Amino acid sequence: MPLSTLSGIADDALREYRERVCGLKIPCRGEDIIASDIRILDEETGHNLISAGIVKLDASEFASGETWRKKIDELADRVDAIYVSVDADILKHEYIPSYSKNVPYGQELDAVARNVAAVTATGKVCALSMFCFNFDCYTEDTQKTYQSAVTIMREAFEQWKRVPLG
Repeated sequence: MPLSTLSGIADDALREYRERVCGLKIPCRGEDIIASDIRILDEETGHNLISAGIVKLDASEFASGETWRKKIDELADRVDAIYVSVDADILKHEYIPSYSKNVPYGQELDAVARNVAAVTATGKVCALSMFCFNFDCYTEDTQKTYQSAVTIMREAFEQWKRVPLG
């Protein structure tokens, strides 16, 4: 949903939402969006990513700090600002036990934290959002899920030297 909204491949209702709520009159160019570690992808979503020109990195490319930094540096060289969005299910389920579903082949917490920090270190990040870390289901494991989000945010904030102005 966020990718569809930002990239302009969404329906009219989401176009209105993007313009009215997000203040984004012109969609982001697909080549300026990196979608990483998408492990569950239906045919329509895959087609939409390709049609929009969105750069898709698979789980192994995301896990490789070197590959990730190269792609992020290329992105930072051509854009004025970066919005980072982290969805909880990028992580292995052991790091998000209160998340409602177990998506197989998740990433290690330290890899996600390292990669988010690499983005904030570019000096181009204007916003960081964390999805699904706090509202799926509440169990005795909720604290561990929260702690995973805190770990990622702490690493990001330590590298977040400045926010682009404009």
